[in-house]
Amino acid sequence: MVSLIILSVLASIMVMAIIATLIFAINGRSYTRVFFVYFILGMMMLMLVGAVLYLLSPSQESLEIAFGINMIYMIIVLAYYFMIAEDISNRVINNLKLHSVALGILVVINEILMGTTFTLAQYGRGLFTTALSSVYYSVNSLWFFYPMMVEMLGLYLYHFIRGDIFKNLFALIGVATFPPTIFSFYEWVYTSIGFSVIFSLIGILNSDKTWKIIYGLLASTTLLVFISPYPYDAMVIISMIFYYSKTITLGAKTIS
Repeated sequence: MVSLIILSVLASIMVMAIIATLIFAINGRSYTRVFFVYFILGMMMLMLVGAVLYLLSPSQESLEIAFGINMIYMIIVLAYYFMIAEDISNRVINNLKLHSVALGILVVINEILMGTTFTLAQYGRGLFTTALSSVYYSVNSLWFFYPMMVEMLGLYLYHFIRGDIFKNLFALIGVATFPPTIFSFYEWVYTSIGFSVIFSLIGILNSDKTWKIIYGLLASTTLLVFISPYPYDAMVIISMIFYYSKTITLGAKTIS
């Protein structure tokens, strides 16, 4: 088991790295910039995969496999970049929406893997006995929700300082702050359900059609967590992909 303080410090470093990477993505449309954003997020994802493999089966062999995966990835991607660097150096991304969605998916995958890695490090392998329990404890973990909430807030504040106010997105930060599935005691569950539904209703009032549907489904699945947490988990993941892809797209549109 790893100290909670050490885990918090490591999680903070990863959160800051993701925020910095996304801000880097927002402030330009060149192929070179987007290439390196994919590279960084891919590297972080494989580092977390390697950490999961090691924590599930701690050994010299699993450590070497984790290290090898990252080294192979780095060599292949950087070699590919140097092959195409001249061709893409002056090119600009036109289909920004597609890349924003792809980057949003990569960020959420990283956050889920953070949930897996840090929950494993804190509690050990006992919670990860089946595929379903592995998914459950990866997503319904404070190591998934709160790093993600801080990243969302960081991006929102970055836009806010620049004068870009996304009223329809702010309520989602509130929803992410009160996930009813991360703790099992009733005081938290009922309080967080209440706050999540309230923030979802605020989101509905401040949103266009697409986001009204997202917030409506979030409110509905929140109320259903006593029956099953999985619709709520799926809706949280989908809404986070929308959040990141929207902030990256909208942010990039403000770049002249």
